[in-house]
Amino acid sequence: MSETSHIRLYNPSLETERLILRKLRISDDRDIFEYAKVPEVSRYVTWEPHKSIEDARAFINWNLERYNKGEIGEWAIELKETGRVIGSIGFVELDKVNFCGTVGYALSKEYWGKGIMTEAVKRIIRFAFEEMGLNRLKRFIFLKMKPREG
Repeated sequence: MSETSHIRLYNPSLETERLILRKLRISDDRDIFEYAKVPEVSRYVTWEPHKSIEDARAFINWNLERYNKGEIGEWAIELKETGRVIGSIGFVELDKVNFCGTVGYALSKEYWGKGIMTEAVKRIIRFAFEEMGLNRLKRFIFLKMKPREG
């Protein structure tokens, strides 16, 4: 990339075989609360389990502000079959100088082990390289290890 190149920051709707990755909406609050209140879901991410629907709304509003400022936010992971939001995925870090980023995500425990997140991550990788202009993804955040006991 030339010195005048820049990362394209936006959240278009993206599709996979089973999923729609799209901007969050206020109406997603109940779906988000349902998965984000589960301690196992938040164990490996930077946020605590949601205690109320207001926590889900705060997360959505934070993302709406980012979209409005022209910044990249989280994508809702919507299951095509049901129309339910079952998780979120986004860039937790973007290095605009070196054109690289880090992806983080959360997924409803009900959908673990079904290849859903693999499908979503593959689509985000394609978007990052082909449409955003990234040239490297430093790492993916799959798990935050539990502290060792003893």
